[in-house]
Parts: sequence; C-alpha cells; structure tokens
Amino acid sequence: MLTFLNSYLLPALSLAALPILIHLLTRHKIREQEFSDIRFLAEIHKKRMRRMKLRQWLLLILRTLALFFVISAFTRPAIRGVQFGGVGGHEQTAVAILLDNSFSTGAIKGNTNIFTYEKAIANKILALLEEGDVASVGIFNEDTRWLTPKPSRFFANLSAILDTISLSDKGTNISQAVESAIKNLENFPSLYKEIYILTDNTAIGWRKSKFETPDNTTIYALTFSPDKISNRTITEITFPPQLLEAKKLFELSIGVKNNVGKSVQGVLVSLIVDGKKTSQSVLELPAGAQITTELSGQVSSGGFHWGYAECSEDNLPPDNRRYFTFRIPEKVEILLVGKSDMRRFVKLALAPEGKSKFFELKELTMTQLGQEYFENFDVVVLLDPYNLTESSLQRLRTFVSKGGGLFVFPGNYSAQNPGKYQNILREFGNITVNGAIGDTSGISQLLWGQKDFNHPVLSVFDETGLPEAKFHKIIDFDIHDGRIFLWFENDMPALTELARGDGRIVIAGFSTDLHWGNLAISGFFVPMVQRVCQYLASDVAYFDEGVIVGRKIARTIQDYSGAGKLRIIYPGGGGTYTIPRFVGGKAMFFMDNIHKAGIYTVVSGNDTLDMFCANINPAEGDLTPLEKDEREKFDIYWLEPDKDISEQILSVHYGIELWRTLLLLALVFLAAEMIVEKNWKNSS
Repeated sequence: MLTFLNSYLLPALSLAALPILIHLLTRHKIREQEFSDIRFLAEIHKKRMRRMKLRQWLLLILRTLALFFVISAFTRPAIRGVQFGGVGGHEQTAVAILLDNSFSTGAIKGNTNIFTYEKAIANKILALLEEGDVASVGIFNEDTRWLTPKPSRFFANLSAILDTISLSDKGTNISQAVESAIKNLENFPSLYKEIYILTDNTAIGWRKSKFETPDNTTIYALTFSPDKISNRTITEITFPPQLLEAKKLFELSIGVKNNVGKSVQGVLVSLIVDGKKTSQSVLELPAGAQITTELSGQVSSGGFHWGYAECSEDNLPPDNRRYFTFRIPEKVEILLVGKSDMRRFVKLALAPEGKSKFFELKELTMTQLGQEYFENFDVVVLLDPYNLTESSLQRLRTFVSKGGGLFVFPGNYSAQNPGKYQNILREFGNITVNGAIGDTSGISQLLWGQKDFNHPVLSVFDETGLPEAKFHKIIDFDIHDGRIFLWFENDMPALTELARGDGRIVIAGFSTDLHWGNLAISGFFVPMVQRVCQYLASDVAYFDEGVIVGRKIARTIQDYSGAGKLRIIYPGGGGTYTIPRFVGGKAMFFMDNIHKAGIYTVVSGNDTLDMFCANINPAEGDLTPLEKDEREKFDIYWLEPDKDISEQILSVHYGIELWRTLLLLALVFLAAEMIVEKNWKNSS
C-alpha cells in the first residue's frame, strides 16, 4: 500500500500544473494578415507550426512531470502497510533502549570503545522521540539495570544519567535483557512499543539467546564491530602440586588463548606477585590455540598475598589479566594425641629444638582427648588411636568437615585390634583394615614402592627421590574412596588421603615405633611429617583463583571471633561493610554480586582477615562476529549504526521510501527537456 510520510505536503502537488498555467497565460494570439499569392509559403508555415506545437507540448509535459516528481519526493511516499506509531511516528510510543556494557564492548572502534558508540546512538534515539512518547534506558550485561524505575518522559535526564555509566567486567546475557525490557514496558498503556538493543557484534552473546517478541512490540538491534577481531585471553592459572612456603619459589601454570583465526607471535606473558614482576615469557600462539606457560614467584613472609598474570595488550584489554590470591600460614596449630613414646619423634620432627616458630604444638593422651576443643587447632595427629568415645569421634568428624586436618598413624594397639582400628577409620571414609603384616624381629623387610610425585607432600622429592626407609611391620588396609600417593614395594598403601567436607585426612600404613622400622630416624620422616601437617592445614595455606565476576560468594574467615562490622575494600578503592554470620563456630560473610575484577580485602581495623579475587569470564573474550545467516533466527530488525537511524526506523515502519527514485525521475525528465529544447534551437 502506498502512503506518504509527509502527507501535509500533498496539496503542493497542484503546483505541478504551473507550467501548463504559465503556458496558457502567456500564449500569444495570432493575427491574420492577408498578402498576395503566398500559398506555397502558407503550406510551409502550417507544417512548421505543427512541429513547433508538438515540441511545445513535449516540453510542457516534460517540465510538468519533472516538477511533479520533485514535489512528490518531498511528500516521501513509501510502499507498505501503514503504521503511524513508533519512533518518528505520530502516535504515542513506549521505547526501551538496552545498552550492552559487558567487558567485550570495551573493544576499540576508531579512537574509542564500542560502549561509547552505543551511548551516542542511544542519545540519537532519545532525540527522535516526540511529545507523548516515553522511554526507559537499561544497562545490561549478565543482569539488567534500568536508569529509572519506570518509563520516563524526561529524555534529557535519561541522557544525563547515561553519560555517567561506564563499562563493567561482566559477560553478556541478551535474553534476560530483552525479557526485562518486555516486562518494563508491559504495564504501559501504549499501542506501539519498541525495544532497541545496542551491543557488540560478538556471536557468543547472541548464540546463547532465545526470546519471543510480543505482538505489539518491535525489536531493533544495532551492532558495532571493533576495528580488529584481535584478542588474547588469560584463561586460567593453575597451582602445581606443591606447598606454599615463604622464601621458596613456587610455580604457576598460566593458560593463554588466541581467540582469532591467525597465529600471533611475540606475546609477552608476565607474573606479578604483590605488585612486583617475578617472571615472564614470550609465546607464539597458533590460530585459535591455547598455550600453557610456567612462571615462578616467591614471597618473603607468611600471611596474605595477591598477584596476577597478564599478557601484552590487544584490542580488548580487560581479559588480558587474571588475578589470584594465596595465604601462607605464619603458624600452624597442631594437637598431638597418643602415648608419649609415640609422640616423641613427631614432636622432634615439628619442633627439633623444643619450640618452633612455625608449628605450635600441644600434646595429649587419648584419655584427655574428650576435654579438648578441636577448633583451636589446624591439624590433629592421632598416634595409634584407641578407646575413642563416640562423642570424641563425632567432634573429630565435625572438625574435619569444617576444614580441619587429621593425620593418623597406626601402632601396636592398631595391629592387635584391627577391627577396632577399622571402626575408628570408618568414621571418616570407606576403609577396610586387613591386619598387620610382618613382625618386629627385623627378619622381614619392606622398602618404598610406587611414588606419586605430583602430590604436594612428595613433590619436593621429585628430583632427588625419596630417602630410603626400611619397614619390618606395616598395617595392610584398603581405602575405597580416597587416593594413594605412596606405596610399599608389595603394592600396599603407605600414605593415603581422603576428603571429608572441607577437610582432609591422611592415613599412614607405617608407625613411628622404631620396632616397626627405621622410618622415624630416616631422612624422609622429618620433611614428610612437616609437609603432611602443612598440607592438612589447607584452610590456612591455599591458592585461590577466585570467582567469576557477577557470581555470588560465601567466605569463611579463619580465626575470627569478634563482633561488629567488617569492611570489604574493593579493587581500586571504595568498599562496603558487612556483618559476619557465625556458622558452626566460624565467621562467614556473603556477597550477592561481585561487580568488578580484581583483589578484594576484608579488614577489621588495621587487621587483614581475608583476601580474595574475582576474574572476568574468559569465554566472553571470543570476539567472533555473528554471521548474517545467524541473524535470521531472531525476530529482529537489524539496523546499521553508521547510517541515518531515523530513516532506517521509518523504513521499517512504512516500508521502502520512493523519494530517491522520484528525484531521479525528475532529473531524467529535466535532462530530456534540455535535450529537446537544445535540438529545437539548433534546428531553428
């Protein structure tokens, strides 16, 4: 159907009759004058007059048509079913403008980022709105936040607020943004509703989107592509199987991904610990590949530490950095439980001079165990356990499940009563005790068998090998839900571990009793005992790669029993206060939405109680554009941001506009008129 966008100019079409009117008003009357015999001249004159009139009528038609098409072009005719609502229309319209500020819109386009272009286009759309229209502006990433609680008629205010919005570190969720916009507009009484999605052209944001368009709603999308589809991402940081210790090197595995379809050379990857660069490497990244590089660091003291790995800049800087935190215990509280002769060698291993700066020891017998509060310790060492009450076992289970460590050695009682020993161990896992093997006469002898040097306890021996130890007697047991990391040469387990809740249990197949072997005086015993205790104190010695931005977080604060508010300091400054909750005797705090990547510090006064980090979702670093055939899956009108927005919107409303065609026809008729008149003059 033909319609006119500027229908008020239709009366002006009558001006196309001006050439005819002028012709009629300026036509000269022919006076007849009789001459002598001029019959031949009269005949010639009649023929010339017929040709002249034909040319005049042709010129008149050409001029009239040229003027008609020029005036028609100004009326802006279009072919489509008539729709008078929408931006630039004549009926009240409710508009929702969605701007994507996910971190991928930080990609560079021209001399600024894509999000800046989005804000400029949003302001253009707001400028097109007329009196009676209303608008909502929403900023979306994984969530949607509206600048005003409901649609507003104060468009200048919306523009002013929009100018204050910056990029986020979150990913993209277009589906939830569109659903939020539909809900935002659903209660507004307007026949015409429009949603504008301003986002980058990355396929990952669209491929996971699915939504339905209401009958009275039109959805438009304006997508912006960066100048270069060039991006590298730090995807992961993995801590290898080793214990974190002050003044000792540790290594991290850094994953770097090339998100484009061509190889990149000379990518610099650096490791920064506590603000200082500790190591770096230069990589060549094949097209679309992920490479892992090993970088090392070191700290001089215990306590909380932080760092990040980063790669050289590209077209999307936010995902070039990935953070981590770790804590090296300044002291580990250990409870030794057993007979004095069994405790002696373990105590010497942990405190050779009677006292240790790192290990704080307390000794008890089995009968005293029921009087102790386990939560005061990081690790409990049970040496040949016996006669444990149900209450003590229950409290030990709770202690381990909340993050405590338990180290169990067998002894003579365990060998003589394998069933009772099994009952104790089964409080912590699916373990079968088969009994003792060997004797204490020294005739039988076993050595080490297989070794898992990937385990943090044994990793220190990877290059040198385990110091030799001889065993005359061992406990034969099977662990069905744990891990063996050291075997005897007869393939029976020597050291095993299993997890329970947030804690761990390490069970030995050997004893500290010298009648069972020479382990307690071997070169393996001291480092083994120290490293097992450090490993079991994992709740105070950990490596943490943090959470993904936008997720919830629950943190446990170690060794805190205070009251009042704690301050959480955000990356780059600022922060908030939280009141911890005590769950099972331990302080915890919760955050519903981590909004920014970086390091977060929890303090009480001048004391640092916790440190954690948040990182960008590495999957969002893929800038692969959405293909044209994929766009057809969405019930959306795709507009070009580099072209006139109002013309494109009106084209959607009213169809194909004909004014350009009409102007072209006018030029054709004017050209024809000039050619006809010129030929006429030449022939004259």
